[in-house]
Amino acid sequence: MRPLVIFFQGGAQSPYEFVSPLTQAPSEMRGEQGVMRCANGDMIDDRWKEFAKVAHKTSVIHSLDSGNTEHDGKYIVGDTMKQAEKLSNGWIPYPHIRVPSIWPGSAKIHPGSFLVGYDEKQNAFRPPLLEDSPPSLGMRYELLRSLELPLSGTEKMEKNRDLAASLLLGGNTLKKPYEKAQKAEERYGTHPIGKAAALAVEMAKAGAGITFLYNESGDGWDSHVKIKEKYDALIPPTDQALAQLILDSRRYGFTLLCTTEHGRTNLINQYGGRDHSTVGYAVLAGEGIQEGSSYGSLDKRGNIRDNGVRGKELMTTALHACGLSQDRSMTINQILK
Repeated sequence: MRPLVIFFQGGAQSPYEFVSPLTQAPSEMRGEQGVMRCANGDMIDDRWKEFAKVAHKTSVIHSLDSGNTEHDGKYIVGDTMKQAEKLSNGWIPYPHIRVPSIWPGSAKIHPGSFLVGYDEKQNAFRPPLLEDSPPSLGMRYELLRSLELPLSGTEKMEKNRDLAASLLLGGNTLKKPYEKAQKAEERYGTHPIGKAAALAVEMAKAGAGITFLYNESGDGWDSHVKIKEKYDALIPPTDQALAQLILDSRRYGFTLLCTTEHGRTNLINQYGGRDHSTVGYAVLAGEGIQEGSSYGSLDKRGNIRDNGVRGKELMTTALHACGLSQDRSMTINQILK
């Protein structure tokens, strides 16, 4: 089994400002960005300079049909909590790394994962405290209290309880990823997105089955107004982090999925933004994934032309790449290694 890292662009990133630029569409659809050809031969928004260099190491899905226009990630990632333990190879619970944002909720997904908090003053992510942990761990901790024997002595009881709690929360295993991630920040970037991505890799290396990185930095990708200004700020740090995630997915043997909860409209509205639509994208890389694949296509107006992919098929494919036995008829076989 291999770990899975999900790099989720919360707020719904436009595919047209990434892997599916509308190069032949009318001006009211194209947007203001330029385009370039990247290493896998596809055309791409020219702000994604680092991704363009490593695109040939990925499988790009241009034709994701989210079946959803709400900020609800379950339509794409489903209930991955049920799969996390099967992929886990250590004591680390299911980490949910959230980049600081003005939006709460993380697209309504993953209750039960432990939230990795960001310390604004220290400009760093911090290990979770007991009170930040999932209810199940807190209940198990309280159960330890109720099972203590008075004959063991107060001091010994406290030491045993602390040791047990440490094991439940990962102990040193959980602290080490934070320390190691700091050493990789030069590659990933010292911004919160880079710090989060570096930490996600270390979590995967340390044994977390699924690590969920929720990137809705600042006011996020929900670009109803001034999409160029918002993406000019968001793309460079995300580009740097994603490129390094792709390289490390092969280096350290995990599967990477980069996607978002729904798409954006092909038509740019009167406020210079794109509204909600169902046409999205996905990028996969790492172990179990075929390199250099480009799956599905859009027509010149940005609608899915062929090989539409639903969320269930996407997640089944990602989990199959991780080594979990899945319904092969629900996988996108062309992008599996």
